[in-house]
Amino acid sequence: MTAKALSHSAVATHNSKDDLYLIVHGKVYDCTSFAADHPGGEDFLVELAGQDATEAFEGVSHSDGVSAILEDLYIGDVKRIPGEPVDYPRTKNHLSISPCATSSDGISFGLYSVLIGAISIYAGCWYISNSAAGTH
Repeated sequence: MTAKALSHSAVATHNSKDDLYLIVHGKVYDCTSFAADHPGGEDFLVELAGQDATEAFEGVSHSDGVSAILEDLYIGDVKRIPGEPVDYPRTKNHLSISPCATSSDGISFGLYSVLIGAISIYAGCWYISNSAAGTH
């Protein structure tokens, strides 16, 4: 496929589940066929449809195969049109995406913190109850 040059306003018209374009790092991707298979859910992509999704894309970690997927979905580059805003809005609802830090096996560090806290509380209660009974 020959790459096209698309303006932000042209990309913005592709903003539905059945016609879904995204901009990531100045490149335009037709994600219509991929949306249902997106690991983060179809609704996530639909929310960003027709917009610059670079911030959302960078805000989460992706599998090693994402480059090949993007290569298949690539249709062109964003072209600046005189009169269009220079700082084009990135998302409809100004989504704030904060990635969840995870260990190498995918378990959240927050879960580890809760488990360590629970174990500490249990150990403290055990120590106090045994101290009151006069045994250690």
